[in-house]
Amino acid sequence: MTYNNIKISVIIPVYQVEKYLSNCLDSLLNQDYKERYQIVLVDLGSTDNSSEICHQYEMRYPDKIFRIYTFPNLGVSCSRNIGLFVSNSEYITFVDGDDFVKQNYLSYLYETIKKSDADIVTIGNYLYTNRAVKDYSRIDLTTSGKSALLKLYKSPFFKLRTFVWARLYKTSFLKDNNLHFDFDLNRFEDWPFISKALFHAKKVKYCSKPLYYYRQQDDSSMHQAADMITPYLKALKVTKEYLESQDSKFANELYSRPSFNIKSQLYHTCSLSSSWFKIKAKDLYRNALEKLLKIYMED
Repeated sequence: MTYNNIKISVIIPVYQVEKYLSNCLDSLLNQDYKERYQIVLVDLGSTDNSSEICHQYEMRYPDKIFRIYTFPNLGVSCSRNIGLFVSNSEYITFVDGDDFVKQNYLSYLYETIKKSDADIVTIGNYLYTNRAVKDYSRIDLTTSGKSALLKLYKSPFFKLRTFVWARLYKTSFLKDNNLHFDFDLNRFEDWPFISKALFHAKKVKYCSKPLYYYRQQDDSSMHQAADMITPYLKALKVTKEYLESQDSKFANELYSRPSFNIKSQLYHTCSLSSSWFKIKAKDLYRNALEKLLKIYMED
């Protein structure tokens, strides 16, 4: 594939998603977007049929699909960083291999970011399960990145979201600010990335229009019994340390005390982790809350 005049790169980490990958890729190949775009598949060497599906689509659509094969599995953070490194386009969006998008996903994001001249544009999404599709659209807002970051941390509910998908980023903005994913985070890795991006963004735009389908699976890695508490607290700590190195006054404002948002997410991670620890969620939460408060009180 040549990289001349490519407007958008769609970066997709691929691992163990054979049941959903074709649906994801078909939704991206059938876009009504008229400009050139590329789909970057970072193939992490699945043990299911995902790699073969990547190969088949790359052979069928060589002008659209660029596949990078990595082995062993380097994790989602590293795979997205690889995608960022090889992408040579004006804008970047992330899609997960088990999700899918509406036909006007790329065109709407592109038109919106061109009109607004924002560094990041975010749209709404649907929560997709095998039983129903629920509208999870958020809000309409144009503001500075720091203002959005404050709203993200302080507002009663996560209306601004912390996921990296369903967004379009200026590539120059990401590269000028050296924004990438933390290599040693493969859970809650979205949190530090979005926090850093919002901190540096001069202008961000949020649109409530839902065009992204986030597939919530029963067998998703986020729903398997595991310790979710440690990576959640680590992501918060990493984010705080980064922001303190950039602007200590702003970081102190952000981390003055944990908001309802932060504590409710912590309780949710305790609920996910309770079967792994074999401890009731409320008991886990008491201990985890102490650790959370220590992060907030650290200078």
